[in-house]
Amino acid sequence: MSIIPALFGCEQAADQMIEIYQPSAADPYRSLVGHGYACREHLVDLAAQVVRAGLTPLHMLAGPLGRRHCGNSYEFETASLPEPPQLTHHIPVPGVPPVAVPVEPEHPDWCTRAAICRVEDIHCSAPYPASPVGASTIVRLWLEQPTARPAYPAVVLEITDQGGDRPVEYPFRVHQARMLGEQIRLVLALIGA
Repeated sequence: MSIIPALFGCEQAADQMIEIYQPSAADPYRSLVGHGYACREHLVDLAAQVVRAGLTPLHMLAGPLGRRHCGNSYEFETASLPEPPQLTHHIPVPGVPPVAVPVEPEHPDWCTRAAICRVEDIHCSAPYPASPVGASTIVRLWLEQPTARPAYPAVVLEITDQGGDRPVEYPFRVHQARMLGEQIRLVLALIGA
């Protein structure tokens, strides 16, 4: 069952990401359920749609987001990036023509097509922050997959201590990452978090 409702946007390239949380009575950020994507002009509109659905938005990332478009969402529980809803109307952006996204079957949808893809032959998603602002340890997650076939994606966990010289990366196969996520949920449930 989907928690995040169909979100509407202008379908232009997204450059803003919000985290979407399912709140509890005591904590508006109780459970991270997914991401929503918007262009700068429609960020507030997208956040308002999330609030009207009884969820909590948190603006997290600005910058190029690969092939994400204004109005796209990603829900963790279903682990899918649904097609944008069929719109009966478009939100026009004055002076901005529709964006034509080239079809690149050699790249996964989540690949940012950044330098690492071209230089090191590794598909790489945008990094997702996984530590609160001001934390002494910085944690980020992203997907990686070698361009050579057959290749499978890995979830990369990067940890950087405040006094550390370099970040340490821990790659996990997808099934390991899924199991780790479930175990983290179980451990947090023990303390009611």
